[in-house]
Amino acid sequence: MVYSHTMSSDKDMKTSTRTTLYLPEELHAAVKIEAAKQRISMTKLIIRAVEHELERLAGKQESRRTGK
Repeated sequence: MVYSHTMSSDKDMKTSTRTTLYLPEELHAAVKIEAAKQRISMTKLIIRAVEHELERLAGKQESRRTGK
């Protein structure tokens, strides 16, 4: 079961949807450590990682369409 609801909180997050993710223990630990190193929340780190990956994939798809 995935629990999700919409909320407004952090000024950087605007309107956000709460989503439950199931991460392997090792990945969870790595995210927690990296977030602590950067002094940001795990949420912010995961959002940045997802945004980065989506931008990378969009660029890849654009390259295929334009042949570049």
